[in-house]
Amino acid sequence: MNDEQKQTAAVAGVGLAACAVCCAGPIVAAVGVSALGPIGIGAAAVVGAVAVVRHRRRAEQSPADETEPDHELLEHESIIE
Repeated sequence: MNDEQKQTAAVAGVGLAACAVCCAGPIVAAVGVSALGPIGIGAAAVVGAVAVVRHRRRAEQSPADETEPDHELLEHESIIE
């Protein structure tokens, strides 16, 4: 191998190293997002479902004041009749 071939190989090696360093971040990020994306969507779906169920249960529950008849109102109505 002569000096020109060694120099060409060195330039190619430096270019390859620079490419790997520059492109490694986006490649790792893309792989991470593709792997974590479905996990994140699943976690969001579970959290959303729990929130909806809790909201519906609270909406269905009535306070104790509304379940008992209002005696003052009943007495008032009996006076009018």
